[in-house]
Amino acid sequence: MKKDVLIVIGPSACGKTTVVNLVSEMAPEFSFVRSMTTRPERFAGDSEYLYVDDATFAQAQKNGELLESMTFGEYSYGTPKAEIDRIAREGKHPLMILDLVGNENVRKSEIGGRVFSVYLYGDVNEIEQRLYDREMANADALTGFLTFQKRKDRNIADYLSMDGRAGQFDAMVENVTPDGAAEKILTLYREGKTADEGELAPIRAALHEAAVKKLGYTVSDNQ
Repeated sequence: MKKDVLIVIGPSACGKTTVVNLVSEMAPEFSFVRSMTTRPERFAGDSEYLYVDDATFAQAQKNGELLESMTFGEYSYGTPKAEIDRIAREGKHPLMILDLVGNENVRKSEIGGRVFSVYLYGDVNEIEQRLYDREMANADALTGFLTFQKRKDRNIADYLSMDGRAGQFDAMVENVTPDGAAEKILTLYREGKTADEGELAPIRAALHEAAVKKLGYTVSDNQ
């Protein structure tokens, strides 16, 4: 079966949205899959998500209308099967941004054989700094810091889970520059070749090791 569904995964602030937008610009055969969510609209006319209330989301889950779903904070997110059907009618290929669990669940779903998954990564400390700068710029100091801490902890938990992620990625791409990462993802997708575990295991191990060091960090380490 041809792998015609592209999923990009990665930690918060690794540049997923920027890279995926570049992929869309470089390859118009893709169409972005809109997630269903209970979070409020960020601005009037925002079309990045399908915004619904809690009851509608729960009904969609009950009816089996979602390929995967998750809750982050107080809001729920899911991938509607109808979005995959819409994109097929347009004659295009689905393009998604998901977290690790979402990617795992879609790969286990009825479209799993069509999925090409790429994990986008970068220097753990640089990503943490970008995450801090982003959250502190978008909210008051306390709210920004709490959101930063929550997303930072989630990133670390994801890195720590890497040893158990064998077989869940077709490729892992370092985001040195967004343009370069987008081009690399497209090349790998079009080749359709899953990377050998011997290539991916050292990357996963390095991310795991960086997270372990962060768990052991103390102020005295910096003195």
